[in-house]
Amino acid sequence: MQDGVFKYVNRSLAEMFGYEPGELIGKLGNIDLTHPDDRAMVREYNRRRLSGEVPSMRFEFRGWRKDGTFFYCEAHGSIIDYQGRKAIIGTLVDITDRVELIQELLAREAEIRATLYSIGDGVISTDTEGKILVMNHVAEKLTGWSEKEARGRPIEEVFQVVDELTGEKSENPVAAVIRERRIFSLGRHSILLARDGRKCPIADIGAPITDDEGNLLGVILVFRDQTAEQEAEKQILASREELKEKNRFLEHLLANLPGMVYRCRNDRYCTMEYIAGTCREITGYDPEDLIDNRRLAFNDLIVPEHREHLRKKWQQVLKKREVFEEEYQIITAGGHLKWVQERGGGIFDDRGNLVCLEGIITDITARKRAEEELIRSEREKSAIFATISEHVIYQAPDHTIVWANRAAAASIDLEPGQLVGKKCYELWHNRQEPCSFCPLDKALSSGKPERAEVQTPDGRWWHINCYLIKDDKDQIIGLIEVTLDISDRKQAEQALRESESKYRSLFETANDAIFLMDREIFIDCNQKTEKIFGCSREQIIGQPPYKFSPEKQPDGRDSKEKALEKIEAALRGEPQFFEWLHCRCDGTPFYAEVSLNLIKIGGQTLIQAIVRDIDRRKKVEQALRESEARFRRLAENAKDLIYRYRFAPERGFEYVSPAATFLTGYTPEDHYADPDLGFKIVLKEDRPLLESLAVGTVNQPIVLRWRKKDGSIIWTEQVNVLIYDESGNLVAIEGIARDITERKQAEEALKQSLREKEILIREIHHRVKNNMQVISSILNLQSALLDDPKARAAFKECQYRIKSMAMVHERLYRSKDLTSIDFSDYLNNLARNIFLDQQVKPEQVKLQIDIQPISLSINTAVPLGLILNELITNAFKHAFPGGRQGHLWVSLKKSKKDRAELVVKDDGVGFPKELDFRKTGSLGMVIINTLADQIDGKLELVRRKSGGTEFRLTFPF
Repeated sequence: MQDGVFKYVNRSLAEMFGYEPGELIGKLGNIDLTHPDDRAMVREYNRRRLSGEVPSMRFEFRGWRKDGTFFYCEAHGSIIDYQGRKAIIGTLVDITDRVELIQELLAREAEIRATLYSIGDGVISTDTEGKILVMNHVAEKLTGWSEKEARGRPIEEVFQVVDELTGEKSENPVAAVIRERRIFSLGRHSILLARDGRKCPIADIGAPITDDEGNLLGVILVFRDQTAEQEAEKQILASREELKEKNRFLEHLLANLPGMVYRCRNDRYCTMEYIAGTCREITGYDPEDLIDNRRLAFNDLIVPEHREHLRKKWQQVLKKREVFEEEYQIITAGGHLKWVQERGGGIFDDRGNLVCLEGIITDITARKRAEEELIRSEREKSAIFATISEHVIYQAPDHTIVWANRAAAASIDLEPGQLVGKKCYELWHNRQEPCSFCPLDKALSSGKPERAEVQTPDGRWWHINCYLIKDDKDQIIGLIEVTLDISDRKQAEQALRESESKYRSLFETANDAIFLMDREIFIDCNQKTEKIFGCSREQIIGQPPYKFSPEKQPDGRDSKEKALEKIEAALRGEPQFFEWLHCRCDGTPFYAEVSLNLIKIGGQTLIQAIVRDIDRRKKVEQALRESEARFRRLAENAKDLIYRYRFAPERGFEYVSPAATFLTGYTPEDHYADPDLGFKIVLKEDRPLLESLAVGTVNQPIVLRWRKKDGSIIWTEQVNVLIYDESGNLVAIEGIARDITERKQAEEALKQSLREKEILIREIHHRVKNNMQVISSILNLQSALLDDPKARAAFKECQYRIKSMAMVHERLYRSKDLTSIDFSDYLNNLARNIFLDQQVKPEQVKLQIDIQPISLSINTAVPLGLILNELITNAFKHAFPGGRQGHLWVSLKKSKKDRAELVVKDDGVGFPKELDFRKTGSLGMVIINTLADQIDGKLELVRRKSGGTEFRLTFPF
């Protein structure tokens, strides 16, 4: 029961109150079926359950029948969730007999006592003050009191009841009956506290005992142990939860079924009682619209012409208790027609009475449309086969004809039906067994389509194609034979062979594909055709040209339709020349130029088709277009000015990029309007350079100064390409101009900085050289004042060292290159100066110099000059004592990549053997070793067998 009305009642309950189920469901509720005096009580019990105050309740009330009579009944109900809202589900038991029995027992005390002691419920009777008069043995057992002990005691002392949920003491039912003079019962969760402390769940009812005049004589209390009942109720609740889960699963299953599940009555309206699944998807209505015909009946959805047929069929099915299955149309909420399939049956009770109809309705509109399309396709196929000139025959694997079109039958003057059941070789070849050349047998053996050309006894030639028909298990169940009379083509081929010698050489050696076509069928082709189309001659002959074309041409037209249009024009004597998109046998598309012309061979008019592969040219053209598009995008977005200027047929700019506006202030349109604008913006001083560009007397790129529209001047760098025609005449200039004003300003600033730096460095070198000369002069003056020869010699050596460094700075000061000096010239002068400064006679020691030209930086030249000064000075001092004569060799050469070798050797007395030149205390040798390490050099001493000393220094440069 939900919203105060019954949603479902069984027939027993309806009959209990004198109604039919349909009179109660959705119309009346338990309040309407309650005696007016008990309605307030029942309404309160309903409220307590629906509010959640108690989950379930058992109580007794007087039922009100349809005819106005009443009876006693016991109700047991609990709360469930029905379609997302709370509802009461319960059972009702007629206890009129029990109550009447109790009242009758009270009227007949003797019989009552015997009865009380025989019934299974506990019974206690009291007087009007609530003192116990009678107890049966069940009451004794439940309360723990004997009748003898309890008689005369207040009922509250013997019959103590508490609430199971709260533990609080409940009102004694006897006191309530005495107070209200009506039947009273305890609540559902009542616990009887026995004398020995036992607790027992009970259900009870207290009724007044009255005389004929309605005077209260006492109270009778009937109660029973509900332990077993509560256990059973727990099991029922568990079963109910299990049922709820199953219902949830069932509802989910029904919601996902590809159809509408229903339960309805067997009436003319198909009144729906339950609907699940895709009701809205199929009908456009919600289930609530159809249940109980609230908005309309389901029968209203069925198209009128189907309703009576479906009604009659349902009744026939129900009589035989068979399954109903039918397809019919319905009208949806949107007014659309849909095909549905219904499958269902009747539901009968144990007595064989029809309860309802149940079934499922599915949408089969798509299937029906497919079937209709298939029927239409079959009709079209039959019409096509009936009109085509090819012979089409469907045969069983043993060559028995199953079906044939009219053209096949007409070829032997028969009707199609006369061919069925016959063998093909019997009809066309007058044989009793299959032909040895039969393509059908070959197809059966190979398992793939076969083709052949055969000649019948009447001299006609036939082209036969055989195709296999297989079932789902890939087993051959039939063959389709398509035969075409090619006698005319064979005659044409014969005529062609007779005249072939006239043009075969040209035909085969042509660089284009050449076809011969009999109307739209290829009958011959040259070798180039096989190469261009990537397939064999056999794959081409007998095929139409559109077989080697995609479904659509680039213009969107159907290839077959367009090809036939070209062929028809050629057959009318109108030569055709056009571009066509062909396909190679592997499916690769390619562009071709095609020409169609009529040609007569052997008295037969044919079409000669010449196909030239232009796919590469088309791709190049496409690439060129893409390249032009890329160039234009680059040109439009480039910061540099890009232009093309033509000289012929008339002068003017053909293209100027948008960067012109940013660079010059003049828009591209300004340049297009004035052919001389590009010359005018160049400063007069630079115009001769621009003019010399046209005669090719100036190198690229050129730098020009432009005067912008606002009068400011910018520097530009131009790279130009001169365009000549075939006669060598200059016709245009294409170029790019870039604003290099900032770069020119930076270059000028850098040049000025370099000039200032060069002057400063030369001045530094000049001053360093002068300072060293001053130092040398001071040392010379100082040495003149010394009497000690060793001290004077030491000063002299210092002068030589300073002089060698001064010579480096002097050469840098005079050199054009401030970063390096020509060390060969420096070394030659240094050696000769030392020779003269040592005052060695030429006839005593001969100096031989072999020096290659080498440029060294100042960081290497200064240390190397000091090393050479020390080595030559030591040689003069120690190698030729006492006027000994000899030779001194100085050489400087490149030894390896980026390395050089300095050699100073003599043929004097030699370096002392007991001395290590790396550890000697001589200042000169210390200087030599230190400076050699400074320039990453390697110094070696070679003691010559013939006498003399040789120092080798290798170093990077």
